[in-house]
Amino acid sequence: LSKEVIDIMKNSDIMVANNEFTISNRGTPLDKLYTFRASPERLNIYKEMGVNLVSTANNHIYDYGRKGYFDTLRALEEAGIRYTGVGMNAQCARKKHTIVLDGKSICLIAVGDREYSYALANREGIRVFDPIDTIEDVRDARNDSDFIIVTYHGGSEQCRYPSPRVRKLCQAMVRAGADLVLCQHSHCIGVMEKYEGKMILYGQGNFYFNLAEEEDNPHEPAAFTAH
Repeated sequence: LSKEVIDIMKNSDIMVANNEFTISNRGTPLDKLYTFRASPERLNIYKEMGVNLVSTANNHIYDYGRKGYFDTLRALEEAGIRYTGVGMNAQCARKKHTIVLDGKSICLIAVGDREYSYALANREGIRVFDPIDTIEDVRDARNDSDFIIVTYHGGSEQCRYPSPRVRKLCQAMVRAGADLVLCQHSHCIGVMEKYEGKMILYGQGNFYFNLAEEEDNPHEPAAFTAH
């Protein structure tokens, strides 16, 4: 990355990345088309970028099973990087993450579609988007937050435009109190919509995505994504 980009990141009060891979050298890959993993040493890149908070609410955090999942959280903790969007069960995963800057409270709600990694009542995983629970969470956060950001990991890959369903649910989150909704998972830059004075971005695109072309070992891509 250029020095100019690094300087912008490090001069930010909060630098948030979407951690869309497992941080581990262990585990067995799930039976799916793509599984993403990076060694714990790769977290040095986060340090260079000034990342101090990551969202783990996506469809790849469980790519290498429970070992890879818990290794990821342990590696982030040891690196001093906070994370949100996961929990030991579905209820714990709904715990909101609040940032206080200059006396203002910012609530970050990270959710993902129900794909591979989602938490259950008795299983760890990501904070899944639910048309009832998530709307309630946004509305509840409005009571004690000055600004609410929702990152939604869902929708169709390689599609710049939201489906009617995605657009409807994003608008509902704004009506519930969200000030900014950022959609991920499309892996391309999407369109923006100003809705009731708030902003919705239907696709952040890939900040950095490095997929190793090793056909003999499709489960071992060198992956690192950030938004």
